[in-house]
Amino acid sequence: MRRAVSTVLTEATVIGAISVLFYYILLKLGFKGLVNSFLIGFLLHLSFEYFPKRNLNEWWCKKTF
Repeated sequence: MRRAVSTVLTEATVIGAISVLFYYILLKLGFKGLVNSFLIGFLLHLSFEYFPKRNLNEWWCKKTF
């Protein structure tokens, strides 16, 4: 099943924006380099999996697939 380009671009934009936000937060906390990159992915995944009141991964998949 192919997904619409607009859907994929929206998803990439949201993930990119949240990644930049996490990057600056972690940078302010003193994390740099590879540790910062790891923590961005780690926190991004946990945020989407355990978002308060709703699993955003599940919601997004149901909405777009």
